Amino acid sequence: MSKRYPLVFFGDYWDIQWRRRQQLAWRLAKRDEVEHVLYVESPLTLTSFVKFLLRKGDISARLRWRRTLQNRSFSFNPGEGITVLSPLTIFPQTAIAPLFAFEMLIRKIVIRITVTRLMKRLDMKQPVVWVSLPTMVNWVPVARKLLWYDCTEDFSQWSWLPITVVKHIKDTDKLLTQKADVISTVSVTLFDRKIASGKTLLLLPNGVDTELFAKTGYGLPKEYEQFPSPRFVFVGMVNIRHDWALLLQTAKQRNNWNFVIIGNNHLDSTMATSLSNQKNIHVLNAKKYEELPAYLEHADACFQFYSDSAGNDTGDGQKIYLYLAAGKQVISTPPAVSPSARNFIRVVRTPSEMIANLEECIGVTRVHSKERVDAVNSSDWERRVDSIIATINNSSTL
Repeated sequence: MSKRYPLVFFGDYWDIQWRRRQQLAWRLAKRDEVEHVLYVESPLTLTSFVKFLLRKGDISARLRWRRTLQNRSFSFNPGEGITVLSPLTIFPQTAIAPLFAFEMLIRKIVIRITVTRLMKRLDMKQPVVWVSLPTMVNWVPVARKLLWYDCTEDFSQWSWLPITVVKHIKDTDKLLTQKADVISTVSVTLFDRKIASGKTLLLLPNGVDTELFAKTGYGLPKEYEQFPSPRFVFVGMVNIRHDWALLLQTAKQRNNWNFVIIGNNHLDSTMATSLSNQKNIHVLNAKKYEELPAYLEHADACFQFYSDSAGNDTGDGQKIYLYLAAGKQVISTPPAVSPSARNFIRVVRTPSEMIANLEECIGVTRVHSKERVDAVNSSDWERRVDSIIATINNSSTL
């Protein structure tokens, strides 16, 4: 057997939707080569706790505070071989430069102390360090076997971020690119950008739990009793990155169709009101990962509708893989997805194109072809983890 190693994984937050970072960390923790995974979330803040008490603020922070209070601890074990840590700091990242600098100093101290202490308690020495979120990281363990930088998106292109945060992201991305032993990218766009680094590079698109989503026979979700077919479903974060004008215009022109949005709602009150006023758009709270296949199985088709804005071409929509594994036809605005999935997507740019393509999907419950099955199977999360383990084992730093 290859050498075993602990893994410190800097991610975002551990939630019920099981996005890329959780999928990889969870599966890595089950591999024989990995001793233990310490998953470090983005810090909680004292200001978010005040908002939690007032039942306000970001829904993700509220859910994490509820979990922390229930566990009576800032760390917990979601499964064997993995520990999740939520560091606690004071302020959120802000546009005020002196306050931002102070907060980042506090974060560095807090993360260093809490991570080091927990590593000692877990007897984690010389870990492989995985970093995938340059928005939060300003310290990683110095005594390490290998530093892996997983580039999942160009976060510096997010137009709503304060300029202080954007600068921090760019600086951190540059530093991680210099220091990393291995760099993986979620898209070809990012891969091409990192070629000049001269580092070990791995194209590592998103994936899917193929077995879970390919199954059929799931019961009709209770909410769907109120939303008869034709029923078109979107799963993912509900935020300003999407082309809401496209969806609203499509829904208005086909008011006998139902559009179901499943995910945590991060929209402002104005957009949230616009959606609630459109009676055939239904925004549901995020569902547990294992519940999602039922919501997809009973859809006529699934869609993705990112806006045509800077940065959206650098990602790789994880939802696309869920849709394909469930056998659904996929309608999307010009997507940034891996080449293996691109051939199975109907690309639209206007409401008329979206309507025409959705219309062709009504009543087609499942699409099945050898090419499509092969594309989905090659995107299974376990195959992604195989690539990671092989790359680590082949690294000269171990």
